[in-house]
Amino acid sequence: MRALFEVLAETVTAFFFAASIGIAAGAVAASGMQRLGPAFYVAMAAFLIAAAGFGYAIWRKHYARARRIFGPIESVAVPVQRRAAPKQRRAAPTPTHAPRRRRPPTGSPGAVLSRF
Repeated sequence: MRALFEVLAETVTAFFFAASIGIAAGAVAASGMQRLGPAFYVAMAAFLIAAAGFGYAIWRKHYARARRIFGPIESVAVPVQRRAAPKQRRAAPTPTHAPRRRRPPTGSPGAVLSRF
């Protein structure tokens, strides 16, 4: 029940935020065009775009939780075929009698040549 109130509160808040964005866009359009007709269309378009964005954000936040609670809808769910995991090859064991690699010499060229 708490999740339902949380979604309701977020939806109402998103509606008011989208309305304020629409009003601001309409005011800017009205001041720029000096006409109310086109400004109304700009305000409505801005409101719809903002409402769609906020609605998508709310849906993404609560979709996974709702899916865990209610589970997949059987008529819509597509069965998933699971394949067996491929067998992993083991690396060949290294022989214990393998010679150790010699580290390359470091230092000045004179010190390197004196080691040979």
